[in-house]
Amino acid sequence: MGPRVTITDVARRAGVSTATVSKVINERYGVASGTTTHVQAVIGQVGPKTRGVEKMLRRIGFDYAHRIDPFDGGPHFHARIDDLVLVRRMVRARVAPPGTSGAPGTAREPGAAPGRGPRYLVAPATTAAPRGFRAVAVVGAGVEGGAIALADEVRGALQVDVGVEVGVLSLDGHEPAPRGV
Repeated sequence: MGPRVTITDVARRAGVSTATVSKVINERYGVASGTTTHVQAVIGQVGPKTRGVEKMLRRIGFDYAHRIDPFDGGPHFHARIDDLVLVRRMVRARVAPPGTSGAPGTAREPGAAPGRGPRYLVAPATTAAPRGFRAVAVVGAGVEGGAIALADEVRGALQVDVGVEVGVLSLDGHEPAPRGV
């Protein structure tokens, strides 16, 4: 529905009392489950001020869930991880030692200036580590033969060792490909 919607607005649109809307919002007892679902759907409707966000989210793989977002009270969108465009574009590679072809800051194309070249987001392929998700933006890396060479500093930031699998996502819109892209 958008910002500045009152309980009265929701009640009117849902065809229920303001007390019912209040009970739904505050998760109180005394409201039939079908009514709760209906009121939540009314609150979560996409309005004119959220159409742009909806369009962007749909473009990258999200769907409208027809309910309230628990964090901001607006429309809720969801997606399966495998349906997200960025996840589908990600490739997996094994970490190679520094100095191997493609390591950021170690082996650049002849004549390439430092810090120039394709940009990638690299993250451990698993988030089972105690500190959760970590990712580092690197420049000049390339996936070659299923491997990506990462400088010691990058491996340290990611807390990964040589041989560990990482996900690699192009920040420039092209696929992580063999060296020379």
